Amino acid sequence: MMKSLLIALLLSPALFAGSAAFLPDGKRVACQGDSGVLLLDLSKGTESDLKFPGNFQVEHVGLAATADSLLLAGGQRVMSWIPAADAWQELWSAPAELTVDDVACDPKSGRVLVTTSKENGDPAWWILDPKQPQKVGKVFNRRAAYATHPVFDPAGNLYFTCHGDLWKGSIDAGDSEELPFVLSGTRIWPLAAQETSESNSAGVSAHAILPLDKHLLVELTRTGGSGWGNVIRVPNADAYEKQLPLKWEELEDCASGSNMALSRDGKQAVIYIRSAKRWYEVDVNLGSLAPLPNSAPVEGK
Repeated sequence: MMKSLLIALLLSPALFAGSAAFLPDGKRVACQGDSGVLLLDLSKGTESDLKFPGNFQVEHVGLAATADSLLLAGGQRVMSWIPAADAWQELWSAPAELTVDDVACDPKSGRVLVTTSKENGDPAWWILDPKQPQKVGKVFNRRAAYATHPVFDPAGNLYFTCHGDLWKGSIDAGDSEELPFVLSGTRIWPLAAQETSESNSAGVSAHAILPLDKHLLVELTRTGGSGWGNVIRVPNADAYEKQLPLKWEELEDCASGSNMALSRDGKQAVIYIRSAKRWYEVDVNLGSLAPLPNSAPVEGK
């Protein structure tokens, strides 16, 4: 019972709803706010609220983008919003026992990955095709239970976390109708600091991931809560295969989570650090951060 409660706490959308996505025009970024979704105009630094349709009222959503739409995953549904037409469409309605937690889109294949959980925290991954949303296939996951925070790079590589560590892989085709998709992946960076005691957790885990060509920016923050952590940078490589030292560069303090967004072509990236209340532009070649000129300053400065 205690294990199920802990897993449910670690996977609660309220704890990891650090989600952002570039809109198809590349000029605006959709970001999960305290309640609802904000649209940031990158050139002006101004924000506006995204108004949901009346039949889709949720506080926290996962965000991703296709070539022409913004995907929003929350409650029991995956919704699509086409900014150019201001049109909404329901892509998928999950079974009653499931809560939709997150969404990611593979720019190469066009497939949409949806993560769900049950009340006891048990997760499941699903693949749907926006062109045929009625055909939803479950992803078989053999040895990476509780995989979360999925994100694709422009080449279609899948990155995700599992028990606080960083993994890389792909969604492969299965060999039967009963097994349509298979999660294939390996742990490439052991980032989690784990401990056990009678007090609150003092460990840290990988959360949001920004996959660049040469670097990976990762939110490495307190496991199951807030209070401390950093946005870190590591090489985009398998640390085991390359026998890399277990060390990383701390770029910015990140005590309360972050929102990371990478454009579909990989040429733009931004990060919102909640504790700093500031947006940062990412140099996609160097993996460095610089505050956006129009972003709100750090409180007290």
